[in-house]
Amino acid sequence: KYKVTTSADVDVGLTVDNVNKSTSTIETGLLVTNGSFEVDLGGDGQPDDWTITPLTSATIAIDSTDSAHGKNSLLFTSGGSGGGTATSTRFDVLKSGTIDIEFTHKSSSATALTKVDVITYDKDDVVVGSTLSAYSEGAANPTSYSTENVSVTAESTAVTAELVITGVDAAGTKAAATTMNIDGISVSVSQIEPLLTKVVEIGDWDMDTTTGDGVTFLAVAHGLTLANIRS
Repeated sequence: KYKVTTSADVDVGLTVDNVNKSTSTIETGLLVTNGSFEVDLGGDGQPDDWTITPLTSATIAIDSTDSAHGKNSLLFTSGGSGGGTATSTRFDVLKSGTIDIEFTHKSSSATALTKVDVITYDKDDVVVGSTLSAYSEGAANPTSYSTENVSVTAESTAVTAELVITGVDAAGTKAAATTMNIDGISVSVSQIEPLLTKVVEIGDWDMDTTTGDGVTFLAVAHGLTLANIRS
């Protein structure tokens, strides 16, 4: 709600609802399902809500013996040609919004290439543009668990997205038995809304938003000019 005032500190008593602020941060909760790899209802060693695609002779499976968050992590093990990918189920994003990603990982070799990418989709479920790279490290990966906080910006037409985790990518160290564990994956999205210009009618008052620092109304009420709408 916004109160109409004649200055930054004086309240003249009118409350205005549903007015667009010039900047507004919108946060959502954790969007990736089963990001700690605790759920395996099928009992097959594969985490629910992830699509697992190992490379030749590689394995990607829940690791219940080594974790950073909860009881399990996801373990990628190269068979000599690399590990493979794990792709999340899709989650909603804000158009032009920031996608913030947190994850904890380690590799058996600092030069094993680990990647975290984001693929976005438009309202027609068509891939938007190129894959967004959130993390790519193949020279100094941690060999004990370390938490990363990274982000990418969704395109203006993106409405959903998915994470693609690559463990022991074929472009890095990929000798047989090279491993990568990942755990505690979470995603949130935020967006700074642009100022929207609109007319709001409240009783006998016609209010027209104008640009500037914050939201300013030019309101005429029986000859009285009001300004400074404060949230």
